[in-house]
Amino acid sequence: MSEQAHTSLVKEADTHQQLTQAEPVQTGRYMSGQEYARLEAIIERAERVVEEEIRAINAHEAFDLEEAAYRKSKVMLELERVGETVALDDLPSALVDRLQNLRERVALNLKLLSTQLETVRDLSSKLTDAIREIDSDGTYDASAGGL
Repeated sequence: MSEQAHTSLVKEADTHQQLTQAEPVQTGRYMSGQEYARLEAIIERAERVVEEEIRAINAHEAFDLEEAAYRKSKVMLELERVGETVALDDLPSALVDRLQNLRERVALNLKLLSTQLETVRDLSSKLTDAIREIDSDGTYDASAGGL
């Protein structure tokens, strides 16, 4: 993991710690202020991770796909764990809206990654065909023998 990525992860952890120690927030009936702050911090990290990747893909910037996948997996696991303890019906509407927006951004992220992967597959196939054509002397080509 790069030094910059490590620094970013440390900052995320610090932000998470600060938010979970924040004063309680008025929330839904069944959600404490600490749970609200924790979920809000996780959603913020998820939004940041997904948006950074979308931006990098759209700008055709180089980025570490393995690191991005790791960061997304980590934050999605955190969301899943919170989801096991807090029912969607117990969430304030502001968090439900943010989760819905996050779901839409993740869907866009998946579409962009799929498009990028398909492009790489097409390019790889074309390069393979070109290399075969260059390496072939026509000996085994069906058209060379008039067949």
